[in-house]
Amino acid sequence: MYLPFSKLIHIISAIPNVASCSIEEMAEEFIPNLIEYAEKAETKEKISERGIDFSTLPGKFILSLETCVTCSNCTSNCPTYSLSGEKAHIPGTRLRGIYRAYNQTSPIFRIFSPIIERQSLEKMIWECALCGYCSKNCPLAIKTDSIYLMLRMLMAKAAWMPESLVEFSRTIRNVHNPLGRDNRERLGWVRFRLSRNKKAIDKLGPEAAPMYFEVTVDDILKDKAETVYFIGCNASFFRALSGVPDAMVHILKAVGEDFTILGEEEWCCGYPLLLAGDILGLKEMAIHNIEAIRAKGAKKVVFTCAGCYRVFKHFYTKLLGIKLGFEVIHSTELLYSLCSQRRLNLVAPRIRVTYHDPCDIGRHDGIYLEPRIVLKLVGSDLVEMEKIEEDSFCCGGGGLLKLSNSDLSSKVSIERAKQAAETGAEFIITACPFCELSLREGAQSLKGNKLKVLDITEVVAIQTGLLPLY
Repeated sequence: MYLPFSKLIHIISAIPNVASCSIEEMAEEFIPNLIEYAEKAETKEKISERGIDFSTLPGKFILSLETCVTCSNCTSNCPTYSLSGEKAHIPGTRLRGIYRAYNQTSPIFRIFSPIIERQSLEKMIWECALCGYCSKNCPLAIKTDSIYLMLRMLMAKAAWMPESLVEFSRTIRNVHNPLGRDNRERLGWVRFRLSRNKKAIDKLGPEAAPMYFEVTVDDILKDKAETVYFIGCNASFFRALSGVPDAMVHILKAVGEDFTILGEEEWCCGYPLLLAGDILGLKEMAIHNIEAIRAKGAKKVVFTCAGCYRVFKHFYTKLLGIKLGFEVIHSTELLYSLCSQRRLNLVAPRIRVTYHDPCDIGRHDGIYLEPRIVLKLVGSDLVEMEKIEEDSFCCGGGGLLKLSNSDLSSKVSIERAKQAAETGAEFIITACPFCELSLREGAQSLKGNKLKVLDITEVVAIQTGLLPLY
C-alpha cells in the first residue's frame, strides 16, 4: 500500500520513463488540454480555492514524478540551490513536492506523508531559473524543467503565483512588451546608437572603425524583404543593450543581406509569458508575430535573443501547432556561416575572451561549437571557464527568477561573473541580451574587476571594423 506514495515507485516507473519521456511528446499531449482548460470562464476565486487541477496533465508527466529517486545527481550545479542552500531549491525536492501535491487528495497519502502547503509549492516552482541542468544530468531521463514549466501553467490558472508575475503578464498583454513601454519606442535605439557612434569615432578617430557606415530607420524598415531581423524586447528598449541590434544591422548590411526589422509591429515573442504560465498570452503573441513576418514576405528570421529563438523554433510550432512558413536562425548560426565563408574581414587586434553559453541555445538547443568557432575566426583568444556547454552555469536571469527572487538571481549572476574573472579574460562574451544584462550586473559587483560584457554580434562587428569599441 505504501509503495505508490514513496520514491520506491521508481522501481516500476524508471524503465518506461527512460523509454518514452520527451519534452516534445509531453508538451504536445498537454498543451491542447491546457488551452481548453485556460479558456474556461471561471472566477479566479473559484479556481484558486479548488487549487491545481492535475487532471489535465499527460500520463508521462505523472510517470516522471514517480520515477525520481532524489539521487542528487542534479544538485551539484543547480544555480539556485548552490547559492541559496535551501532544500526547496533542490530539483529532486521540487519533484517530490509536486508528487505530494498530486497525491494529497488521497486519504491513504495523508497517512504516509504530510500535506504540502501552497506557499512551499510556489517557492519550489517559481524560484527556479529553468536552466535545464537537472534535465541534462538526470540518469533516469526526467525532463525536470519541462515539468516545472507545465506546472507553472496550471499554477498560473489557479493564481498560485507571485503578484509580481501576475502584473508582469498583464503588462505584456496590454502593451506587447514586458517593460511597459509604448511599442512605438522600439526604434529609439537607432537614433541613440547613431549619436553614440559618431561621438566615439570623433573621439577615437576613424581607425577605431574603418568600415563604419551610418544606419538610419529608413535603411532597415522596409515593406518587403527576404529576411526579418527579430530584435526582441530587451535589446529594443534597454539602451545598455542597444549595441546588439546596432551590430547585427551593420553586419547584415555589410554582407548585402536583403533584410528588414518589424519596428512597432514586433510584439514580445511570448517566451516571458510562457515562463509565467500564461499559455493564452503566448498564443496571442505568436499569432501576431507570425502574421507580421509573413506580411514582409520573409523566408527566414534571424534572432539575437536566445529566448525569442527558442520560443519561435520549438514552442510556436510544437506547442501551438502553428506552421511558421519561414526558417528560424540564431545569430550564432548566421555568424558562423558568414565568418566561415570569409564574408567579413578581420581588421582589429586580438582580444582575450571567455564565452558564456546561454541556456536557451545551449542546453536547450545544443548550439555550442558555432559561437566558439566564430570568436576564434574574428581574432579572439578564447579561454574557457570550468563550467561550460552542457555543464554551463546559469547567468541568473532565466526562468523569471529576477521577478520571483531578485536577491537569489543576483547571487547567481555574481557567481558566474566570478567564474569568468578567474580565466583572466578581458571580455565575457555571450549570445543572449538577457544573459548580457545579468552578467553585467554580476561583473559590476566584483571589486577591482575590469571585465567587460559583450554580445557575440558586437564582437564580430567590432573586430571587423564595422563599429568602434567604447
